[in-house]
Amino acid sequence: MATIGNRPAGKPGHSVGTAARWQVQAARAQFSMLIDEALAGRPQRISRRGKDVAVVVAAADYDRLTKPRESMVDFFRNSPLAEAMAEGGLDLERERDPIRDLLW
Repeated sequence: MATIGNRPAGKPGHSVGTAARWQVQAARAQFSMLIDEALAGRPQRISRRGKDVAVVVAAADYDRLTKPRESMVDFFRNSPLAEAMAEGGLDLERERDPIRDLLW
């Protein structure tokens, strides 16, 4: 069986967790296959001298992972509860009664 780098030809880099690992020279030689694997939702790790140096993921996955998160203030401002409070449909006032006695 032919090999590319240290893996069988025709198969992606060897699997590590959910990502395949490629040596740089094998990734360069099989870049189109590496991209196809990433587009199929399988991240591809690239290693140099035995250490991971890069990960190739589909652009849609990257965009999802790096999308700015909504701030806490914006989250509450956009919440359906904010609208209910503005319309008076939600009462968040706390009771001012003294603390109750606990029976042991």
